Amino acid sequence: ILLYNLSSILEKSKLFNEAKTVFTYCLEYIFQQSVSMEKSFIGGIYYHLGTIGFYENNVKEAIENISKCLEYIPEHKAANNILIKLAKKRID
Repeated sequence: ILLYNLSSILEKSKLFNEAKTVFTYCLEYIFQQSVSMEKSFIGGIYYHLGTIGFYENNVKEAIENISKCLEYIPEHKAANNILIKLAKKRID
């Protein structure tokens, strides 16, 4: 949880590369160590990775991560809103 909070601070500070590195490390640790985590926690990490992709204008990366977020948290309103914005970007 500490690393998640650190990643969020890095993201808010617009240190996107650093935030992605730590968020990705969190996911790797969870999956490699078979750590039991709440779906909302894992979905939240994917949400943050998706928003970073969105801010970096990396539509493919953003869609992949937001879609994974929604697999874990289908009712995530902000993720659904970003997905709609990403679909519009793809059309433009």
